[in-house]
Amino acid sequence: MDWHLKAILQSVFSHLPSGHHVNYLFQRHVTRSFPIDENSFQDIVTWSEPHIDAIRRHHPLPLSRLQFYEFGAGYHLILPLTYYAFGVERQTIVDINQLIRPELINESIVKFRELDIALHLPRRPSRLVDERCLIPSLKALYGIEYRAPCDARATGLPEGSVDCITSTSTLEHISPTDIQAILRECHRILRPDGMMTAMVDYLDHYSFLTKTSRATTSCVTPIQLGKCSTQAFTFRIGSAIRTTLLFSRLAASELSRAGGARGRRLTWKRFSRYPSTGSSPGTNCKI
Repeated sequence: MDWHLKAILQSVFSHLPSGHHVNYLFQRHVTRSFPIDENSFQDIVTWSEPHIDAIRRHHPLPLSRLQFYEFGAGYHLILPLTYYAFGVERQTIVDINQLIRPELINESIVKFRELDIALHLPRRPSRLVDERCLIPSLKALYGIEYRAPCDARATGLPEGSVDCITSTSTLEHISPTDIQAILRECHRILRPDGMMTAMVDYLDHYSFLTKTSRATTSCVTPIQLGKCSTQAFTFRIGSAIRTTLLFSRLAASELSRAGGARGRRLTWKRFSRYPSTGSSPGTNCKI
């Protein structure tokens, strides 16, 4: 699909009362982004590894004894299910809207079954969730407490109740002011010996739509996003500029200042998630 058309449609969806539901139907039945194909599924599973590796290195307790928390859970819960597969027993995940889809979650569980040997996970999610009682079923089967709608700036979770906070490809879609509020809340709910690990995707999400996309704008290439001059990523449609997908594009140093102000020590590891694009190390960062 041409990126101009997708930009226009998603701008329209964002102004509808149930825009996230319409967007899901659009992705499932028009762009066919859902269900996730096998290669994409395995890619998402591998995103969990930097989080798990960091937690194992820096936290003294085993995964089974830790309380996890993640904001920005998405539709299919592949990452929380992967954390379960690594041995995590307790997770609280929140989203600003209730985006999860029981059919996508069960499709993910089926893929865990089918790819069991290829994924090399300690255990696999195998029991399908009850689509009629989705949220209680997630808690009973996988220890996943799902809260939505829930504002990550004010979760209502008890102070000092979380051991590990994870965030994956979410912070780049949040405004700098809200990032500061979210990190303040993370600091509040995190135990004194707790830790947070975040993967920040600096690549331009629209650059992978079509070759035409990359040819028609100087900003739509995998590593050009940081060179755009506007604070939010914008698309020029005719004579109008419409903001359709926010990228805060804070540099690592800026995110470090936002988090470090809360008294937590931050470390960064830079790595390339898309080596085939030729992007340099540092495309993504992990706090």
